[in-house]
Amino acid sequence: RVLGCATLKERQQISERYVELFSKELGANGLIEYVASKFDSVHRRIFSAFLKVIEPEDTNDAAADLAVLQGAMEEAGEDQADAAIAILARRTPLQMEGIAAEFQRKSGTSLADRLK
Repeated sequence: RVLGCATLKERQQISERYVELFSKELGANGLIEYVASKFDSVHRRIFSAFLKVIEPEDTNDAAADLAVLQGAMEEAGEDQADAAIAILARRTPLQMEGIAAEFQRKSGTSLADRLK
């Protein structure tokens, strides 16, 4: 739950602290594998993506992001889900607000309600 609510900066700090405390990297036998072992395959992919990304992607194209998210919501394939996870993991809170506003404008419903 902490990782899902953490900002990119906070995730970077968590990752750095893990390496410092346990002398293990994020990869092999490290935090990503530890977290992955605690979840089912869907949540494992989400948290692995969140831990791997510590820098936001420099984009302000909410419409393009929304198109990928909508594709993932309409099609249940792993590729679409991975693309949606990658977008969510790489966006700042401000970018996410833009995506949510664009979704609200286009659909008339909130993105948070749609994702539930």
